[in-house]
Amino acid sequence: MKTKFASAERRPPEESRQDIALISKNICSQYYSHFPLPLLVLNETRQIVFANNASLDLFGLSDVSEFLGQRPGEAMGCAYADFEPGGCGTSKYCTECGVINAVLKCMEQEESVVADSKILLSADGECRALDVRIHIAPFDCNCSRFYVVTFLDISDEKRRELMEKVFFHDLLNTAGGMMSLVDMLRAGEDFDLPEMLNLLSVSLHGMVEEIRTQREIRLAENDDYPLMLITLMSLEIVEGVVREMEMNPLADGRVIEILPTSGNHAVKADYSLLRRVLVNMLKNALEATPVGGVVEIGCRDGGTDVVFEVRNAQAMDEAVQLQVFKRFFSTKGKGRGLGTYSIKLLTENYLGGKVEFLSSVETGTVFRVSLAKAAL
Repeated sequence: MKTKFASAERRPPEESRQDIALISKNICSQYYSHFPLPLLVLNETRQIVFANNASLDLFGLSDVSEFLGQRPGEAMGCAYADFEPGGCGTSKYCTECGVINAVLKCMEQEESVVADSKILLSADGECRALDVRIHIAPFDCNCSRFYVVTFLDISDEKRRELMEKVFFHDLLNTAGGMMSLVDMLRAGEDFDLPEMLNLLSVSLHGMVEEIRTQREIRLAENDDYPLMLITLMSLEIVEGVVREMEMNPLADGRVIEILPTSGNHAVKADYSLLRRVLVNMLKNALEATPVGGVVEIGCRDGGTDVVFEVRNAQAMDEAVQLQVFKRFFSTKGKGRGLGTYSIKLLTENYLGGKVEFLSSVETGTVFRVSLAKAAL
C-alpha cells in the first residue's frame, strides 16, 4: 500500500489479536489500566494493542475495545487520519504531526522520546483541538518489541502562554500608547485634536476587540456560546467588515478591495460569529501582505451556499499549509495561533458551514467559507 510518509503496513488481524492478548497478560498492564494519564501500547506497525481507561476520555469513547488494532490518529479521530488508504501516518499532513514523528524517532533510535503535538480532531462535521505532550519508550514483552505512549494534555499551558502574550504584551503596549496620548492632551500641547481622538478611538476599539475575541473563542470551545441565528445579507456584512478593517493598523499602506463579482445573498448566521470569521480571514491576509499590496474580499452565489472568500497574492510554505488549522500553530512565534483555528471552529461547529483554502505561487492564497443560503 502506498504512503506519503510512514509505512502503511499493518499486522494481519490474527497477529494483532495475539499482540493484544500478550500485553493484556503482562503484569504491567494491571498497573497501566489504572495509570492516571492516557496510555497506549503500540506494536511495531504502530497499531494499538493496549489502552488504559484514561484513554477513553481522551478519545471520547466508551469501550477500549473500540479502537484496539487502530493507530493513534484513527482512534483519536484526527482530521487527517483517513486522507490516505493507509490511514494514520501515511498522508502528507502526517509529516508535521508531533505524535507520528515521535513514534518513528523512538523506533529508529530505540530510546525514550518526549515531544509536543498539536492535533486537529474532526467528528460529525465539527472540529476540536487537542494539544498534548507525549512520552514514548520501547518496551519488550516475550521477545517482542512494543512502545508505551503516554499523553499529557497541555492545552491550559498553551492557553496561558497565549493569554500572557495578549494581556502582558499586546494590550499593555496599547494601553501604554493610550496613556501617552492622554498625557499629551492634558499637557495642552499643540496637536490636531480630531486626529488625536481618532487614534484613541482606534486603540480602545482594538483593546475591546481583542478581549472579545478571546472570550468568544473560549465560549465556543466550551460549547457555551449563546448562538443567535438570523438572516443576514452577505454583501452588507462584507462591506461593514471592510470599513472596520480599514481603520485597523494592519491595513496601513495596504488596500482592501471588494471583488466586483460579489452579490448580496441571504445567509442564516450569527452576526457576531460571521463577523469574527471574516475579520480573522482579513487579518491573516493583511499580515501576509507587504506594504503596497492588495487584499480582496467578496461573496458569491455557490449554488445552495453563499461563499465568502478572502485573497492575497502571497503563497504559504507547504509546511505551513499542512498545519494551518491547528490551534496555537503560528509562524509569528509563541503565544499566537488562534486565527485560522477560530475560523474553522466557529464556521463548522456553530455556523454549520465549511472552510477551505488554496495556496500556490501562481494563485496566491484564498480562504473560503461556505454557508447555507437562507430563504427570504
